[in-house]
Amino acid sequence: MPRYAGKLRRLVLLPTFYEPVASECSPQPVGELARALDAEARAFLVDWKGYVVLEAGDVLPGDARAALARDVGRWQVREPEARLPPPQSREQLRQFAAARGADGVVVMYAAPECIGVVDITLNLLAIGMPNFYSKALGRNFSGGLYDAGTGALVWQRRVSIGGRNEGLPQEGVQGAIESLFGLLENAIPEILLR
Repeated sequence: MPRYAGKLRRLVLLPTFYEPVASECSPQPVGELARALDAEARAFLVDWKGYVVLEAGDVLPGDARAALARDVGRWQVREPEARLPPPQSREQLRQFAAARGADGVVVMYAAPECIGVVDITLNLLAIGMPNFYSKALGRNFSGGLYDAGTGALVWQRRVSIGGRNEGLPQEGVQGAIESLFGLLENAIPEILLR
């Protein structure tokens, strides 16, 4: 993809939609993990990448923001080659960004698949070690950057946050965000965009 994300200096983050695949994924509350990912993403994008991250505010009610993050997150995982989300989601992204005066919207979606004792036993005995690691460490954390003007996906990356039954410790949150956004181009300084 052409280098374009850096032109979208002013970003607004939709709340991370954290959707564990199995109930044994995390003893930590899912909302707590999602908030930790949001806070770390905000800090990383500002401090390391030079973006201006705006507060989401109350442009959309909390349920509507979560539904939009879920729908767009699932779409970016199902359609990794597509660049235009479904029309309704695209219009919601555009309205959300316009209300905040943002150039782009960041969407993060996490769907860890945690491994239970039964899964470990079956995979080791019946299927084999490679499939166990594939299931435990699949690319289950996705991030996308959407242009506020068109609603189009301009940057995307998928990484693994592992299948941790003990939850995601703080260093795991930081590592997940660094691996997700580490290859995102830096924001272009405002003076160069004039």
